[in-house]
Amino acid sequence: MNKRFFSEAVIVGTEWAARLALVNLVFLLFSIPIFTLLPSIVALFEVVRKWEKGDTKIPVFQTFLFCFRKNFWKSYLVGLPLTAVGIILFIDIQSLSSQTSAGFLVLRYAIYSLAILFALLVLYSFPIFVQYTLSIPRVYFLALTIGVTKPLVTLSLLLSIAVIIGALLFWPALFFFFPFSLIALLATKTAAHSLQKFHSDKPITSSK
Repeated sequence: MNKRFFSEAVIVGTEWAARLALVNLVFLLFSIPIFTLLPSIVALFEVVRKWEKGDTKIPVFQTFLFCFRKNFWKSYLVGLPLTAVGIILFIDIQSLSSQTSAGFLVLRYAIYSLAILFALLVLYSFPIFVQYTLSIPRVYFLALTIGVTKPLVTLSLLLSIAVIIGALLFWPALFFFFPFSLIALLATKTAAHSLQKFHSDKPITSSK
C-alpha cells in the first residue's frame, strides 16, 4: 500500500511539475513583447484557475492562447492602474533610499507599508479578476480586503513566494520553468480559499 501510494504521488507530482513548467515557458514566450505582459499574466491566471477547478487535462498552449486573446484588452483595465501605482512606489522608494533624516525615515517606512499593501493588491487582484465578473474597483476592494483580513493566510503566501525567490538565487535556471506559474497557482488557491466566506455570504453576485 505504501509503495503504491508513493508511486501515485510521484506520478501526480511529475504531472504537476510538467504542467507548471510548460505554462511558465508559454507565459515567458507571450511576454517577450513587453506590451503583452498584462494579457499574459491574466491568461496565466486563467489557466491556473481552470486547474484549481479540476480541469487538469486541458491543452496548455491552446487554452493559454484562447485566454490571451479573449482578455487582451480587458487585462489592461485591471493591470494598467497597478502598473502606474507600482512605478510611483518604486520611484518614491528609490528617492527616499538615500535620505537619513528622521522625518524621511518615517516617510520611508510609510512607503514600505504601502508597498506591502500594493503587493497584496497585485497578488489577489488577478485571481479575483479571472474568477468573477466584477468592476475593477470591486476587484481591488476584495483583493485588499482578503490581504488585510486574512493575515495568516497572506503571510503563508508571502513566505512561500520568498522561498521561491530564494530558490531562484541558488538555481537561476528555474526562472524558465517554475516561478511565475507556481506563484500564480499559490495565489489562486489562496484567493479561492479566502473567497469562500465572501461567496457564501453572497456579496459577490456574478461569477465566471
